[in-house]
Amino acid sequence: MTDTEDDQNTKNAKYLLGLAFVQQLTLNSAQIRFDDASFTNRAFDYMSKWDHVTRAQSANSLAAEILASTAQLGIPDLREALSMAVVEYFNDPKSLTISATPAKPVPMSTVIEAAKNARESIPKMIGLKVTSND
Repeated sequence: MTDTEDDQNTKNAKYLLGLAFVQQLTLNSAQIRFDDASFTNRAFDYMSKWDHVTRAQSANSLAAEILASTAQLGIPDLREALSMAVVEYFNDPKSLTISATPAKPVPMSTVIEAAKNARESIPKMIGLKVTSND
């Protein structure tokens, strides 16, 4: 075998190992929560000073950028989930929570396949919810 064949064999083995691992994973639920301890307000104060605008203008500008970026992904349910929570959080930053609570456990291989072929289905599939200040 040549070095190139060894490299390809190693890549194939790693891929198969990763695939076997992912097929054993199931999403039951997940949650990420950020509790603000004044960081967001300080960041907006800094941004507004740097850009010579008000804090509200900085917050609105960043929210618009986030929502525009999300819209480009082509996942309307994700954009909808983020829109109210992000605007509410930026106006009164206390906490931001992203959770996934599917109605029944979802194999990660199904989520990965959806990411490749039907990414717009993922928010409903995993029960995506984004909340602020709860």
